[in-house]
Amino acid sequence: MDSATLAVVGTLCGVLITATAALLGNLLIARQQRATTERQLLHTVDERLRTERQEAFVDYFAAYSGLREKIEINAEAHTSGTSGVAAPQPASAAATGRRRATGVEKYAAEETARFYRSYQVLWLIASDAVGEAAKHCTDDLWSLAGYSESGDQRSYGEGWARAKQSRRALRQAMREDLGIIEAGLLPH
Repeated sequence: MDSATLAVVGTLCGVLITATAALLGNLLIARQQRATTERQLLHTVDERLRTERQEAFVDYFAAYSGLREKIEINAEAHTSGTSGVAAPQPASAAATGRRRATGVEKYAAEETARFYRSYQVLWLIASDAVGEAAKHCTDDLWSLAGYSESGDQRSYGEGWARAKQSRRALRQAMREDLGIIEAGLLPH
């Protein structure tokens, strides 16, 4: 082989090696950029879901507090003997279409509707643990509504304590769901 052919073959091999290295480098960079973009997208989606969960949690507690205040007013009216609020009769689930509905809808219709809506949103967006805790919290609130109608302060006080405990458990589950705390770090 003459030297001119050898120079051409050497140059072509050098070009081929350089092109292959450049192509591999571009493929690696593209793969890394794609992975970075996917991580950014997942982070954005996670942040959006976290924000939606947080808003749903706040809405639930705001609706819960508003309804609990109405229940407390009803309890005071029944305890003091004033007839400021008519004693509602528990509604059947068939009549309302809602599980464990009570007569609270008669004296707090707006608050009850807001609470039901926030409860349903919570079930859609939160984890199973939060959903179960919300179910217990809601059940205790309906029990409290029933006790408010009885006029029995002792039963109402016990119901209040159970509702308070279930609110704390729900708050704990919500914090864990949001990643604010790890399970078991806060006292119950």
